[in-house]
Amino acid sequence: MRKILSAFALLMALGGCHSFDRHLDSGHIASDHFIDVWVDERPVIRVSVEVLRVRGQDQVIFWRLQNASGQNYVFPDDGIFFKTNAGRAEFECRKMNPTRFRCKDKGQTKGEFHYGVKVVGTPQPPTLDPSIINH
Repeated sequence: MRKILSAFALLMALGGCHSFDRHLDSGHIASDHFIDVWVDERPVIRVSVEVLRVRGQDQVIFWRLQNASGQNYVFPDDGIFFKTNAGRAEFECRKMNPTRFRCKDKGQTKGEFHYGVKVVGTPQPPTLDPSIINH
């Protein structure tokens, strides 16, 4: 019985590990990260994760723009952009559609990478400056 419990504990630990690339029911893998983006009433851009901590290689980060009733904000082509040459080299980003952005983090360089979040709409909010930390 002890061996079965030990094996079960090991499987549970691996299942929660970000580098364990299992597919989830939604078609995403365990190394996917999701950040919700919205514009509050001031208007100020907000994100669900101000500082994302990432471990491992080939992590994929998705930003999902959530419009409130009456809002019509969209990401421009450079809606998610990295502010340094190191950040631009580490992250491969592309706009998926007007409300979705995707960046692949190669995970080759450790450190903190500051990026900008821009949306287009009325009233126009200023750019937000969160970050990603690669461990």
